[in-house]
Amino acid sequence: MVQVMVKVKTFLNDCSEKAKQKSHIWISFAILVAIISLLRLILWFPHWKVSQFGINNATENATLENQYSAEVNFINQLFGISA
Repeated sequence: MVQVMVKVKTFLNDCSEKAKQKSHIWISFAILVAIISLLRLILWFPHWKVSQFGINNATENATLENQYSAEVNFINQLFGISA
């Protein structure tokens, strides 16, 4: 059991050293994941918000989705101005 723990510790130390050497790749990956998550949220939020109302009329449904989409775009613009 002790030998297994030593091997695991050695493996984790090796992985840690490799990650430190290639930290720019991990940072880029984290940024990419954050951007994809934000885009999914932006596209999903209006549909989710409108589905709570249980509207069957397609025109009203589309109008409300567009209004919520505009709300999300406004919030995104505020974040863009502050960046």
